[in-house]
Amino acid sequence: MRLINTHTSEFKEFYGDQIPRYAILSHTWQQGEEVTFQEWLRWEKDVLVRKKSGFDKIRRACRLARRDSLDWAWVDTSCIDKTSSAELTEAINSMYEWYRKSAICYAYLSDVSIIPAKEDDQEFIYEFSKSRWWTRGWTLQELLAPTKVIFLTRAWKTINSRPSLARTIQHISGISETFLDGTTSPQMAYAGQKMSWLSKRETTRVEDMAYCMLGLFEINMPLLYGEGRKAFWRLQEEIIKVSNDHTIFCWTWTKTVPKTWVHMLAPWPDTFVDSSQFISVLPPRCDTILMPVPYAMTNVGLSIQLPVFYTLNSWFVCLNVRFEGGSQGAYAGVRVAELGANRGLRRCWFPAGPIQLLRDAIEKHDSGEERTYNFIIGSRFSHFYNFGEECHMPPTSSLPQPVVVQADLQGWRFTLFPCSHPAHAISLFFAVMEVKKGDEIWYCDIASRDDLESLQSPGFFIKGDFAQQMEARGQAWFQKNLDIFRPLELGAR
Repeated sequence: MRLINTHTSEFKEFYGDQIPRYAILSHTWQQGEEVTFQEWLRWEKDVLVRKKSGFDKIRRACRLARRDSLDWAWVDTSCIDKTSSAELTEAINSMYEWYRKSAICYAYLSDVSIIPAKEDDQEFIYEFSKSRWWTRGWTLQELLAPTKVIFLTRAWKTINSRPSLARTIQHISGISETFLDGTTSPQMAYAGQKMSWLSKRETTRVEDMAYCMLGLFEINMPLLYGEGRKAFWRLQEEIIKVSNDHTIFCWTWTKTVPKTWVHMLAPWPDTFVDSSQFISVLPPRCDTILMPVPYAMTNVGLSIQLPVFYTLNSWFVCLNVRFEGGSQGAYAGVRVAELGANRGLRRCWFPAGPIQLLRDAIEKHDSGEERTYNFIIGSRFSHFYNFGEECHMPPTSSLPQPVVVQADLQGWRFTLFPCSHPAHAISLFFAVMEVKKGDEIWYCDIASRDDLESLQSPGFFIKGDFAQQMEARGQAWFQKNLDIFRPLELGAR
């Protein structure tokens, strides 16, 4: 680790237990104004280096460190020789630990000038929350890793410490106070929570959206600048190698996700914007002494063993995830469909995110134990798959109330409410509009809260193609429960 002597401004390298106590600087970079490693070596002879605003930042950080009785400081712009790919890789893989082990971290907010006059100073809170520092990917670990963080204004005046500002920071960043006041290590957060913290941030280099999260996930991996968004996919693949936290699969389809995406892993961090609500749990009746069921990435996609919910024309895989504040017996389900003959499954773009389903509705063995299936859920894009006619989902605001849909079974027409019905509370409902030759055809999957247990259809299993078996189970459930919805009939076609 290369440090700056706060008295002489000279570099010195330290290793292992020889690293002394040091201060560390967190800041946002200004294009063309930061001082590199090579420039710092010649600052005494180069007046252009000394004119940079980044030079003043380093000197002021050293001055604060001396005030706090620290002889050494670390600044990311100058303490890493970025012309060396080996040194850059080592630094990025070590950076979270460097921030964690610092004696103090100075978080310099160059666009904040107000010092709060009282705890709920609204003028300060507004300016503080609008700082660019909250939008950068790298500052996430710089906020969470250090034991002590002090926020500073553009004039280098002290604002307050991280614990004292925890409530305001939670409102700005979505990070729970327990991870800000030292109660809980941020590395203990669920995968979906960590990703949600990153979802509204950005980095100059595309790849850094993944690399800035290595420390939070306690992951080490090589840096490949030039790989673009593949870096984020690689990060998730590394995460599932060392974790059985299913919240990594709890992302929501956004406009940035191509319709050809079929993977259970997310294409980009913005899809995790609503993922802080998911809680990783052990499945019911799980013997914690036993090893968890393994899953892994293969050359054809994610190989994973999961229980299943059935619906009329698709099925949901059940994750070991609950919604925060949700029903005790409700777990997160993700809709999947067949990619093609013997090609595995794909994640569906509708519903956009995981939905709550009752765990009791999972198919079971005669013994009562949950039945699980080994799935292959496809690799990233569906370049080689043909989904036929493209499906379109109208915006929710355009749907009439009540919603009239046409079920693709026996020509029945039903009037359904998206959330509830006076006679039967509907806990699962969605409709997909398929456009064929200008005609709109609606398909629906429906389940009443009281009758979800009948989805298991015990003893019913036919021979043949796996997808046909799934479809037959769904139709058997629908037939069995058709009487529930007969009062809603509007007449056959």
